[in-house]
Amino acid sequence: MIPYSVWADIDIANLAREQKLLSLLPVALYALCCEIDATELISGSRRDDGTTTTLSPSDISACFAAWTTTLPKLQSETTLTWLDPASESWDLTCKKHWCDDIRKKATRWIFVPCVKFVGLCTWGEFRDDYMDPEDNMCHMCVSVAEQAHKDGRIKFWEGLPGAFGLPGWDELSKEREELA
Repeated sequence: MIPYSVWADIDIANLAREQKLLSLLPVALYALCCEIDATELISGSRRDDGTTTTLSPSDISACFAAWTTTLPKLQSETTLTWLDPASESWDLTCKKHWCDDIRKKATRWIFVPCVKFVGLCTWGEFRDDYMDPEDNMCHMCVSVAEQAHKDGRIKFWEGLPGAFGLPGWDELSKEREELA
């Protein structure tokens, strides 16, 4: 398996833009938002050969906009809707104090002190990485949360291009049809 490297995602984003393969940009830019901080986004990433690669100014701007506004909102309204007490999925849960506390703790882990982007995490990845293994929601709440998370990931994927100011997947997929 090839190990992950930030510079590869930067190079993929730059190559995608250069070759007008915009359908690659949402995933490459999302990966960068998940993995690097603002300093590295601006200064670039050092490759294994010692050279530095940087994103284009327009992609840096797109990432900053996504970081501060669109990605947190998108994941809150899709993948993580089950954490929101005002959501419909919350209405289907047990209302036991400990289940509410577990959801609140997960919300804090995701959003404090800064947002972690988990919109494409599977339920298992989310549970293992962002929920305390000592805490257990009741069976009903786990079932509701898991289904809402799964359904939300699909909606998150559909909204991902827009988070970076790109057209939707339907429009982006046309470029691939033209290449075939």
